[in-house]
Amino acid sequence: METKNSIRKKILALRDGMPDDERLLFSKNITDALLKMEQIQQAENILCFAGYKSEVSTTELIVSLLNGDKRVFLPRVDGDEMEFYRIQGLQDFEEGYKGILEPSM
Repeated sequence: METKNSIRKKILALRDGMPDDERLLFSKNITDALLKMEQIQQAENILCFAGYKSEVSTTELIVSLLNGDKRVFLPRVDGDEMEFYRIQGLQDFEEGYKGILEPSM
């Protein structure tokens, strides 16, 4: 029986091997689906994340949310703590923990 860790490694390898154009298409499809959700349309505040390496790109989602007058918050790691901070635009990012984009202070 496979362990959770071995399954995670296999899935990560598959994701890392995905061509960039395919990843961007999936990211766009995910963004489009999220923006159509009633919960997103009605929300005032949205917690999000900045996609890292081969993760889904969230840039288009974040820009669309900000343009839709949503208050967007992203995590920032400080030691062992994670806190969420509001961003006003993509200029509010800086490289943080493990090179992941985080809200600048």
